[in-house]
Amino acid sequence: QIGDNLMKSALYQLNSKTGLLAPIYFSPFSVSKVKQPINSDYCMTAVTASMFNVPFEQVPKFIDLAKSDVENDIYDNINTAFSENYDKYLNEYGLSLLIIPFKNHDEFIKQIKQTFPNKDYHYIVGGISDRNVKHVVIYSNGKPFFDPHQSNSFLKKPEDIILILLK
Repeated sequence: QIGDNLMKSALYQLNSKTGLLAPIYFSPFSVSKVKQPINSDYCMTAVTASMFNVPFEQVPKFIDLAKSDVENDIYDNINTAFSENYDKYLNEYGLSLLIIPFKNHDEFIKQIKQTFPNKDYHYIVGGISDRNVKHVVIYSNGKPFFDPHQSNSFLKKPEDIILILLK
């Protein structure tokens, strides 16, 4: 299922200001909106299911994997464990993870619009929610699009653009 969705991909370059050059996976134009279970920490699982248009149950619970890895001394901290587990998952599908500081968001949008002037695009943005916890949401065309949390409050402080790259 995820492999089928990879057909909806594109190549684009960020300029020298950000120093990035990468093929980017853009989600299918009709992103499903998969909510995370109430009172759960599974926002990345829900966002990933939404981006790949697959059921929630087909995507790992990355936060649980990260917590287990820290408890078993595989990684020193939850953030590294989380990113590593997410990247391993993406690698299974010929994809990888790239995180760009949100401060580059305006430049990112400018480059996307120049490269794909008539296309919709979806990507993940991470940061701090109004509940003061780390959270991820989906942006579309430079604006908040979908929050997997029941509150639908998106982010009070966006911190990262989380891109899925084609290898």
